Amino acid sequence: MHKAEYLIRPVDRLDPDLTKTVERFAGGAGRYEHLDSLWNDDTEVSTYIKWSALAAKVSVSERVRGLISIKRAAADAIKTDLIDDGLGAAAQGPLDDLAIPTFEPSVGVALSLFRKVRWVSTILDVATYYTGKGLPILREVISPAFIQSSEDFFKYRIARISDEEVVVEELQTAFEKMRKRESTMGDEDFEENASDT
Repeated sequence: MHKAEYLIRPVDRLDPDLTKTVERFAGGAGRYEHLDSLWNDDTEVSTYIKWSALAAKVSVSERVRGLISIKRAAADAIKTDLIDDGLGAAAQGPLDDLAIPTFEPSVGVALSLFRKVRWVSTILDVATYYTGKGLPILREVISPAFIQSSEDFFKYRIARISDEEVVVEELQTAFEKMRKRESTMGDEDFEENASDT
């Protein structure tokens, strides 16, 4: 019964444009347009334009905004600690991955797409649940990833935050250490400059 709400076809302010964009992409026009434009000057290259138009019409919840902030703060804290430990160059690859920005309007489009996928996944889950008709039970494949709230999907699968409260506590501790370190460094720098004069 807790999945009943997910069995209702999701409709939001991006419809029907979102579905048309997905259909166009699935048909190959969007997927290959950049490649096609290399040999055909008449190829329409518009996937980015269509995505941007969708993103301009959508917003995200306060909770998702908060999760984006936590993700950004975690990246900053990890980067600062690694640099302070002398690992800035060694950790450059992972740091680049952590620093990839999360653009709120694009998250809004992605979560609208997720709700459509969740709807189909829930139908497949219910339809194949111990049917005995030779159909595989798809719950093990689709349920962990897709049958959850869109905010939880963003939290666990995109922002990759496992325990929000623990992460926030750790970040508060990390930023407090950084503030103390910066204030101590400031005092030392001041003392060094005073002794030089």
